[in-house]
Amino acid sequence: MNFKYFLNIIKFFFLNRKNKKKVAISSYLSASKFNFYGKKLNEKFDAYKKDLIALNTENLWVENNLNIILNLFDEFTEYKEKKINILELGSYQGASAFLFLKLLKNSTITCVDSFDVENNYRIFKKNLDVFSENRLVVNKLSTLSFFAKEMKKSFYDIIYIDAGHGYSDLTIDIYCSFDQVVNGGIVIFDDYEWNDRNLMSMDKNVRLAINDFLKRANGCYEVLHHGYIVILKKIRDFNGFQIGENYYKKN
Repeated sequence: MNFKYFLNIIKFFFLNRKNKKKVAISSYLSASKFNFYGKKLNEKFDAYKKDLIALNTENLWVENNLNIILNLFDEFTEYKEKKINILELGSYQGASAFLFLKLLKNSTITCVDSFDVENNYRIFKKNLDVFSENRLVVNKLSTLSFFAKEMKKSFYDIIYIDAGHGYSDLTIDIYCSFDQVVNGGIVIFDDYEWNDRNLMSMDKNVRLAINDFLKRANGCYEVLHHGYIVILKKIRDFNGFQIGENYYKKN
């Protein structure tokens, strides 16, 4: 068993006792399949961290998630070799998209973000201009608008979810994403352990939306990791999500 897993359980049990508004860790989140915390990739971590810090962006994302992502693809080495499709919901200033494209050399990524703050879009484009245009597709719109136009059943190999943090919009993103990732593919949820007193309702809704999905879709996924981010491997379609075949865009 992962020692960090037990620390997280103790930590959030204590927080729940102090703050009744806090949503507990889902009982459907088993211990991480791989020892992501214990396996240190110091040299590799330092190199990628240096690249990300060099970007013109705020890099809170780096410290929380970088070592987990590096360890993930050290386990799933086939993602480094084959051509894969990535969908990113919520791109902000491009740090996560940069990492995926740099780490997975044969990948293409579709980024979806409304970019309500125009300066974030300018920074995003600047940070990703080192990659060829055929590896990057940018959709400057909401995730709801994107899914209304671009539903592609079982198309993406990896989906990274970090867009809207309200319960309803995140729920839509989760169910649509799980339908569009291939069986055996990976879905990554960010901010599961986000704790911001100034944004308590959003903090609560992120975990609640993920927890509700985990309960309803139990048996359709394998938990690879949970901490600040949750990583699932899809093992079968979720039958509770059903739309007509004519709604899907042909690949």
